[in-house]
Amino acid sequence: MRRAGVLLHPTALPGPWGMGDLGPVARAWVDQLAAAQTGIWQVLPIQPMSEAGEPGCPYLSPSAFALEETLTSVDDLVRDGLLRHSETPPFADSPGGVDFRRVAAHRGPLVRLAASRVGTDSAVVAWRAANPWVESWAVFRACARRLGSDWRRWPARAGDSAHRDEVSTEVAAQFLVARQWEQLRTYARSRGVAIWGDLPIFVDLASCDVWERPRLFRLDADRQPVVVSGVPPDLFTPLGQRWGHPLYDNLAHRETGYAWWVGRTATALGRFDAVRIDHFRGFAACWEVPSRDPDARNGSWQPGLGAPLLEAFVQAFGRPLPLFAEDLGVITPDVEALRDEFGLPGMAVVQFGLDGDLGNLHHPANHRENQVVYAATHDCDTTAGWVAALDPAAADNVARLLQTDRHALAGAIVEATVRSRADTAVVLAQDLLGLGSEARINRPGTTEGNWSFRLRALPSDAAWERWSDLVRRSSRAAGSSPPVLRSEPGRP
Repeated sequence: MRRAGVLLHPTALPGPWGMGDLGPVARAWVDQLAAAQTGIWQVLPIQPMSEAGEPGCPYLSPSAFALEETLTSVDDLVRDGLLRHSETPPFADSPGGVDFRRVAAHRGPLVRLAASRVGTDSAVVAWRAANPWVESWAVFRACARRLGSDWRRWPARAGDSAHRDEVSTEVAAQFLVARQWEQLRTYARSRGVAIWGDLPIFVDLASCDVWERPRLFRLDADRQPVVVSGVPPDLFTPLGQRWGHPLYDNLAHRETGYAWWVGRTATALGRFDAVRIDHFRGFAACWEVPSRDPDARNGSWQPGLGAPLLEAFVQAFGRPLPLFAEDLGVITPDVEALRDEFGLPGMAVVQFGLDGDLGNLHHPANHRENQVVYAATHDCDTTAGWVAALDPAAADNVARLLQTDRHALAGAIVEATVRSRADTAVVLAQDLLGLGSEARINRPGTTEGNWSFRLRALPSDAAWERWSDLVRRSSRAAGSSPPVLRSEPGRP
């Protein structure tokens, strides 16, 4: 089944509240996707964003289970009678991107006010019972508000001091954002649009997960990480990347039957129609960096959770698994074997395949059917920005590869993506609009100026017409039902 998608994180939607959310504009976005016969809306992780780390980074979260409460729509809280108009002062928006700290300072108190009004409702009680992870999250969050985000600095048994009302409000805040998410997903499905999510492979040290289950992570007696995550040096980052996540204790996870991982993935699959496993190569082997090192040069490859974890997924969720693998970076035969053993679609990025090497697996001629192909990912420059940075000789070479005029390269790359033989083709919303480097989402290896991209308005009818025409010509037009991810055991 051929299908097309657009990648746009909800925070990047326009609207009057300083940051995109799950309310009216998100539903309007779904309507536009449906009208353009685009069956997939792909998003980045929607877990809480770290308050201590890089603002807005969805890959560094204090919870692998909870949702980011500032995604809650103020408009829908007013609609549902949980807030009054007089209680929702307008947000003084800025012309730039998202200012996450200002948004949280404005929207957070509104969400908690609404949460305080539903804390004892029967619907909240039932949801709380059905989502046992929320108890530890609510206690952790209540303590973090009083004591700071680094739980290692808390007094012993700090959780025992969490006040019942504080905990109930945190539970209710999660209920509200989860309810709005489910309403949005249900609406998307009714319009024939599937929402695909993203599951970061690692969690933050200052997280509820490490606080609650330290034995699942490689920590020393002082609960400091022994080794942390990263990737080795390459042409772009000569020092490598020291991500800093604590790494998993493989034996401890195996002894528990991978219960934490299965629960985490089940929660994600309950929210999305398919899930991308970020940094899939870490399941085969992780680049372990000594925690005291300032960069990743002295790291080494060590075995990851591997096939036993994926087999636990099969036991829990059956075949085919509704997962696909972000198999980018240093991909060795063991990574490919693990991916193919469980029939998971991998990824290709057209930008990566235009270096003149016809054997490059990212080149459109080498794409596979059981694959998700992108013009660019959230870690890349936009396609227009990438093209603008090419020197004239490189631009001419890319034009020859794509058999197009050098001045039409950005559109040709998008078209090559959508026309790929791969089952699924996804483009950034920025590429649909032809936006340049100013609209880039993330620059790996940097910690400032990322994640804040935001549309100032939804795409115009003309932009959608161009995109829809390409989708139809490439036989990817969606039907009335959301597309299902194909995952074929044993098929590469």
